[in-house]
Amino acid sequence: MLSPELARLTRNFHMRPGALPEAMAGWPAAVTEVPLPADYLEFMRFSNGAYGQTGDDGLWIRLDPLEDVVPMTRGHRMPDGLLLIGGTRVGDGLALDARSGQTQFVTISLGWWGAHDVLDPLGATLESALQTLETMGPLPVPWAIRSGPRPDIGFVPTPQPMVEAMLAAANVRPGEMVYDLGCGDGRVVTTAAQKFGARGVGFDLDIELIQVARAIAVAAGVRHSVTFRRADLFTVDLSPADVVSLYLLRDINARLLPQLKRLKPGARVVSYEFDIPGVPAARSALAEYQPGVQGRVLVWDAPF
Repeated sequence: MLSPELARLTRNFHMRPGALPEAMAGWPAAVTEVPLPADYLEFMRFSNGAYGQTGDDGLWIRLDPLEDVVPMTRGHRMPDGLLLIGGTRVGDGLALDARSGQTQFVTISLGWWGAHDVLDPLGATLESALQTLETMGPLPVPWAIRSGPRPDIGFVPTPQPMVEAMLAAANVRPGEMVYDLGCGDGRVVTTAAQKFGARGVGFDLDIELIQVARAIAVAAGVRHSVTFRRADLFTVDLSPADVVSLYLLRDINARLLPQLKRLKPGARVVSYEFDIPGVPAARSALAEYQPGVQGRVLVWDAPF
């Protein structure tokens, strides 16, 4: 039985009925070594694959029928442990990746023959994968109509020396989760992964900046560790974060305070230049980002 949430996420999909679960019986051993998430298999038995709906802000996905998964995987010369199960967005493949020992849904680049760079880790279940894809915004094509909320602040990149100073001041450790609210080109979470061994999620309303952030993360070789989502900052659940990075105005920081107060004990908030009104920083420091010019870094420890 499909979970209520999975049923909600797929209710507008164009179904292809006629599941063929027996198609799995003849799969090669190398393929069956990739554990198939239970809710993915259940959904495939229910629908044998489906198309989502295209639209400006809607979820779009293609799941290939089970009997097509092996031919598609072979046709694209996927490495062992990677199953191509469909597609999403424009030019991205949807795959199951078991190369790290735990199967997860990922989007992968199919832009170059034989190149299978992971673009977005989506989660270990079909439900979590669809929930993540739902937040990724409209299709990144120039003629897409922009709708929905607009950013409250324009993009001003944080100087790279200040990015590194912020992450050092927040004492980011390997394996920790860094959230960047208003991520812009993604340099904070990309640097956190590349130089501090952390994981990261960047959130922004500007879909073009998110596309730039993804490309930069791929070039930096850390796309397996970071992802980027189109989201309204004031709706983001911050509870998974070990570190939250801010380069926002004071009034926006103040509006985020109810979310920041729900951070888990031991989490840190780090801000470039702007404080949180009414909440004294635990520590602050100045760092030089070009000769003779300094920036300010402020750090708070949770709980506030």
